[in-house]
Amino acid sequence: MVSSPLARALAALLAVFTGACGAPPAEPVAAPAAGPGESVEAPERPAESGADVGSDDVGSDDVGPEPGGEPLAWSTEVGFEPRHRFAPGEVSYRRPEGSWLVLEYVLGPHFEGIAGRSAGRPLDDKPLIVRDAAELCDPRLHAAVARLAPGRLLVHLQTDLDDAARDCLARLDVDLYLSGCRHDGALPLTDRCTDGDATLARIVASEVLRRRVRGLAIGFGEETSWAALLRFERLEQLVLGGTALEHVDVRAAFGLCAMSTLREVNVLNPNRPGGRLPLLPPGCALGWRSLEAWDLGGLGDQLLRAPDTPCALERLVAYRVTPAHRRAFEAACPDLRELGVMSPLEWCERASGDVPLRCRPL
Repeated sequence: MVSSPLARALAALLAVFTGACGAPPAEPVAAPAAGPGESVEAPERPAESGADVGSDDVGSDDVGPEPGGEPLAWSTEVGFEPRHRFAPGEVSYRRPEGSWLVLEYVLGPHFEGIAGRSAGRPLDDKPLIVRDAAELCDPRLHAAVARLAPGRLLVHLQTDLDDAARDCLARLDVDLYLSGCRHDGALPLTDRCTDGDATLARIVASEVLRRRVRGLAIGFGEETSWAALLRFERLEQLVLGGTALEHVDVRAAFGLCAMSTLREVNVLNPNRPGGRLPLLPPGCALGWRSLEAWDLGGLGDQLLRAPDTPCALERLVAYRVTPAHRRAFEAACPDLRELGVMSPLEWCERASGDVPLRCRPL
């Protein structure tokens, strides 16, 4: 089962303050460190593969699913994945089997068929889980990507990335949404990446790979790693984990504002409640399409002081948003369609910018 972002974040907060007593099921390590509220039961091996790797039972038609391109969310289990729009009253859903692929189970003679057709989804919308970095060099992976020609590839690393695997990843001629080392080595039972700073440095060292990365989810802890983020010249989505927000290079954080391609920023780390970006210049975060954060860092106050500040936000998730700040966002952000609040737990939506947000408790 997949919990909504608000439910996951609230569960994390409860786990921190209550020692996880009564918290929803988490990943298989002690809460709260394991991402409380990520109510996903570890599937059995056949479920992870999405199909029997010894058969062709992935659809008999020559034509596969329509090309993907759905907006992406991020989760600790599979990394970047198509965003699920929760219906009223819905707080969780189960991912269809085969909608993500664990490469160690599916890399075989039928991989291309599985990758292209399982769960009725194109490869563009199907996270690939990498548990052994050598899988990135498997010729069956490269052949499938070349033949299926996806518009993007969603890659979730659950291991360290060495130079050879990094170079193999760079040879995949496709836009990448790359996720790895979310916990920066702090949770070895769920994240076998031991050092997010080293992983980030290794990725940045490849100019070809840097240019392919459109989405990046990474955990790190060294202040010097912030500057590496500015070298991804095509970066569109950024998810930060580890202790990055506790060791901020303010100059580099301000540099994010100058990245013309950056549209979505997620610093809502369920395992580090209260994390916040520094106070950014007026109009910086308001120029993004989506922002998820425990603390909005004075963004609401900026709008109250300067209500005419241009705002491009379409989606906003935060721990608390005061009524005054909500009204300010409503008025200043004509494209704002979704607002998630954790205290009190509610989800707000509207169809257009000329009507108020309609909120419902979760």
